[in-house]
Amino acid sequence: MSYSDDKGKYQKAYDFLYSKLIPPQGSAKNALGEALRLVSRAYYRKNNDGDTYGDCIEEGMIPDFSKYRCCTIGPRKTLRTVYLLPVP
Repeated sequence: MSYSDDKGKYQKAYDFLYSKLIPPQGSAKNALGEALRLVSRAYYRKNNDGDTYGDCIEEGMIPDFSKYRCCTIGPRKTLRTVYLLPVP
């Protein structure tokens, strides 16, 4: 089972979020939508074109997240705000 054949483990949640957060064209309404768009694009490129994460970075399609550290704000077990801070 995989998401490329619409049978992923969390397919229903993915489809719901994608339909709510990502418009047919233009930017998403919020950071979560943009993050989902980015992950979807990278997954598509991996499964259809054989690209790696590094290939996607080199093409400027996605940022190099290894140059950031992640901070979260909010209580555990809830949807928390995630901030990416540059590594000093």
